[in-house]
Amino acid sequence: MTTEKTSVFMIQINENLDISKYLGFIDRSISMIKSDELVIFIIEKENKVFQAKNKTRFFNLIHELLNTIYIISENSKKRYNKADLEVNIVFNEWCGYELFSEEKNWDKIYIIKEDKCLIEAISFEMKSYVLILSDEDINSFIIKKKKFERYVKTQIEEESLSYKYVAVGGTFDHLHAGHKILLTMSAWISEENVACGVSDKELLKNKKYAEWIEPIEIRMESVRKFFYLINRTLSLSVSPIFDIYGVTIIDDRIGAIVVSQETISGGKLINEERKRRNMKELDIFCICIISDEVDSELMSIKISSTNIREKIAKKQFKNELVSEILE
Repeated sequence: MTTEKTSVFMIQINENLDISKYLGFIDRSISMIKSDELVIFIIEKENKVFQAKNKTRFFNLIHELLNTIYIISENSKKRYNKADLEVNIVFNEWCGYELFSEEKNWDKIYIIKEDKCLIEAISFEMKSYVLILSDEDINSFIIKKKKFERYVKTQIEEESLSYKYVAVGGTFDHLHAGHKILLTMSAWISEENVACGVSDKELLKNKKYAEWIEPIEIRMESVRKFFYLINRTLSLSVSPIFDIYGVTIIDDRIGAIVVSQETISGGKLINEERKRRNMKELDIFCICIISDEVDSELMSIKISSTNIREKIAKKQFKNELVSEILE
């Protein structure tokens, strides 16, 4: 069993996936947490979305849900100086395993007073970890709804879209919330397999602070570890890529690719190459990270590996400077 402590924040939703009443409580739990990891565990009452046969039609709803929670969490981490706290979102049932049966070093299970009925879903041995949160002294959050654009190159009706094989790619350096949304959405629209390409050094030469990029073995393992947390019903293939194409131009089984706003051009280039090879073009789903959907009193954040590497570089420079002064 790991020595790192894990806490859980439980959310219960209906098929509209409205989580607005929980945002202040998530912020509060992050302010008091002593654990290394916080799992936001989302339970859907009737499983109309999480267990839907065709999940692509819920792409925007799930994207918005993930985006909102991860951005609120990142803002709270920054506000309370909890940069090292690992926040992950897990969907009950869809994940394919029993979260509370995992061998983890459990710390707290946060449940809001209105959801006390959720305690019944927790085993007797785990009930001692439960902490009921009341609505006293919590921050309020106003969510500005913003339409998520989805690029899909197809004339097929949305309800009939389904993909057994889905591709996704990236650097996945210092795995952060943006990567987690990208990987979760890739898994969400897949029925069987996700092919994940991780950029090798040839693609990273022009990256800022390239010397602080994690070794590819660590980045690939981070992807595997996160995927194992969010879903155990799908198969995952992770491999290094040495160009923007990877397996997307040789595997006919792949039907869709999930990209970010920064990599949408790469998705289009892949389709151009597939077309040249007489392969069917991929449907392209695009995610975005929005940091301005909360009240203006919250600081805006920029979630990127470059920013993380910059902070590491500056911290290292500061440490070296102090060492020189002390010598």
